[in-house]
Amino acid sequence: TEYVVNVGSRNGTHMVTDAWMSQKKCSGSLILYQREDLVRSSSDVQGVVDYVKQTLDALGIRNGPSHTEVMRTDEGEVVLLEVNPRFQGCRPHARD
Repeated sequence: TEYVVNVGSRNGTHMVTDAWMSQKKCSGSLILYQREDLVRSSSDVQGVVDYVKQTLDALGIRNGPSHTEVMRTDEGEVVLLEVNPRFQGCRPHARD
């Protein structure tokens, strides 16, 4: 299962703004998102949230937004996929 955890940090204190659980599907060589569900209870993902906060500390991210994606293996281990010091989503591009 893949999780997205968005955090706002100030002076090393990390506050989770939202967490999502992703479901993906493989189609040939493509990996497609089927859905993302907002996690309603922090107790459902406490181990994931703890891992993300420890990762932010290890990377020295003390202030600002962060967007982290992790995966929980079938054995329960949490594995880092990506972490970026930015808000979730992408910047819209201007079109002609």
